[in-house]
Amino acid sequence: MYELVLKMHAVQRRLIKKSETVITKQEQLHDLERINRELKKQLIRRPGPDVGERLNQSRDAVKAKSRQIKACLHLKLTFVKHLWIQPEICNKTIVMFFTTPELCSYTTL
Repeated sequence: MYELVLKMHAVQRRLIKKSETVITKQEQLHDLERINRELKKQLIRRPGPDVGERLNQSRDAVKAKSRQIKACLHLKLTFVKHLWIQPEICNKTIVMFFTTPELCSYTTL
């Protein structure tokens, strides 16, 4: 009878140890599940590979548009400079025409 009581105590100790290990494993499992959920949320928020490709396409389009705008601006600046220079050239020509007697003849026009 005493031996059965000792065996029962030994079995109870093993059962308690196993219960403790099961509890720690469950806690670890809950922690891992929580971490897994958080990682899934982060992955959902992260952009996919198609976003990088669209970003590159947009960047190329912006560069092309920027080049186009710079070319248009250069043309407009050249035109404005030409408009500023042209009156000066016209004025010089008129002054030369009226001040130089050989240029006043109708044959040179």
